Amino acid sequence: CWELPENAKHRPANWKSKKGNETANVAHDTGTGPRVELLLSTIDEESQTFPNSQELLLDPNIWIGDTAATVHMSPHEKGMTNVKKIHGGITVGNGEVMVAKKVGDIPCEICDKHGNILQTAKISEVALTKSSPFNLFSLTKKMRQGWKLSGDGDNGITLKKGENILAFDIPIETPKGVVYAMYVRRSEISNPAL
Repeated sequence: CWELPENAKHRPANWKSKKGNETANVAHDTGTGPRVELLLSTIDEESQTFPNSQELLLDPNIWIGDTAATVHMSPHEKGMTNVKKIHGGITVGNGEVMVAKKVGDIPCEICDKHGNILQTAKISEVALTKSSPFNLFSLTKKMRQGWKLSGDGDNGITLKKGENILAFDIPIETPKGVVYAMYVRRSEISNPAL
């Protein structure tokens, strides 16, 4: 529980106490296990999960699984490698053209909804789009590369190719429904491409 004083050093930077206006800094991983520092909130003493809040979508490590996105997009350049300048735009669902001036790769660690590292990887050819506040992971791009999409309303959606599985297992309620996201901790190590 983030409220407990002994957990103060593990609280996310934007955490707010339900008891008052306290905030705390995020502590760095102490190497005590495969947990990564995430925006986690304790449901009970034995179960941790992400908060079901739209503010979570602003985290640079949260990726929305999107069937309408033709390319992976992010407004965050942090951890991006092999960056190349590009000229052009990306047409989005409402018909507007979003400017993308750079494209690059994002080495990362794919985590489950509890913060456990599942695999290291690299999200390739991510368009840097400063006009969009969220990370969008193109499910259709992966499907065209041979990944199979499945899912249901209870467990989220998954992409699978061979032994590789990407689980968008973090449900985030919106005013009109739900989006499914996955936690991808950005790193600066070389990994196999996704």
